[in-house]
Amino acid sequence: TINFSTAIFCYWTTNNLISLGQSFVFKNKNMRKRLGIWDPPPPVPGQENSKGFMESMTAAFDKSETAKAADKIKLHNEAIERQKTASQASLSVGERKAGRNRKRGKKSR
Repeated sequence: TINFSTAIFCYWTTNNLISLGQSFVFKNKNMRKRLGIWDPPPPVPGQENSKGFMESMTAAFDKSETAKAADKIKLHNEAIERQKTASQASLSVGERKAGRNRKRGKKSR
């Protein structure tokens, strides 16, 4: 356990050096040709360019913010409609009560 941090450092350094070497080798066209690795196919005409990770995440975040705003507006409109329905229902109850009172000869308040 005393040499644990040293072992992790050696592993991390070796692993990262190998990864860097691989990326340099695979980016070199001559080396790819020697290893038999073909070039990526060209994009299909008319197909939109694929976005990178950050662009995709930004677009998803913006879309979610827009959806949240739309949901807030929808909920607000539904609440207004419920209030209108409730006030109309209470008015109709009051009107019915006043109508019954008129039939009985009582004054409405």
